[in-house]
Amino acid sequence: MSETLDVIRNHFTTEEEALAEIEAMGWHSYVTDHVITEDEEWHWHDFEAVVYLVRGNQSVELRDRRIDSGPGCFARAPAGVIHRELAGTNCRVVFGFPVPVTELTQPVNKPCEELEAFLRG
Repeated sequence: MSETLDVIRNHFTTEEEALAEIEAMGWHSYVTDHVITEDEEWHWHDFEAVVYLVRGNQSVELRDRRIDSGPGCFARAPAGVIHRELAGTNCRVVFGFPVPVTELTQPVNKPCEELEAFLRG
């Protein structure tokens, strides 16, 4: 399992392109306007996702670095990456998931102390 995520800048130009890429993968899309007014708690997810930043700006902090992204940025986020979104994030995002969003386990943001058990399987 990968420990981090990487961002590809200028990967796409329109929301339609992002949706088409997700559909071509056979994945499920979810579009949202994302506004973060306070730094989130550190957390992780138990699913892989692809992320397309359509407009605005997003700041994500990983354990070892901060990633600031803008329109056209793409990331593949593996399950288990500890991160948090930072205050000031205000963007439109297209997410892609291998399952419908209604099937993602809840809560989506998992507390860090549960990661070790997840990794043990």
